[in-house]
Amino acid sequence: MTGWAALRLSGAGYLDGLERDGRTPRPVPLVMGPCNGRRDRDGVRFSYDRLEPVTEVRGVPCLPVDRALFDEMRASRRLFDAVVAVDMALLAGPTTIGSMTAYVDGRRGWNGVPLVRKALLLAR
Repeated sequence: MTGWAALRLSGAGYLDGLERDGRTPRPVPLVMGPCNGRRDRDGVRFSYDRLEPVTEVRGVPCLPVDRALFDEMRASRRLFDAVVAVDMALLAGPTTIGSMTAYVDGRRGWNGVPLVRKALLLAR
């Protein structure tokens, strides 16, 4: 599990899994690793990026907090949404801007990195 769902399990309660309208549920994002061809289905969104060591949070396999936030931010359609995601995670306390900046610096060439970098510059 990654993105908002992994962050929520890690204590970032502001990331509630709802769309901007506050009512529509967002799919749970799962990272399957490269070349694993499952199709999205109701309530689940699969991605096929590289995996990292998985941690268990409340009995659920999750990617580490910085990776989960990275995935959440780069899946954002707008810079505003990426800034909101990082601000909500920072407010909850599972990561810091410094930790996220270091994480992103090690992900050159990944999709969405320019958006994540811009959002980190605007984060409070």
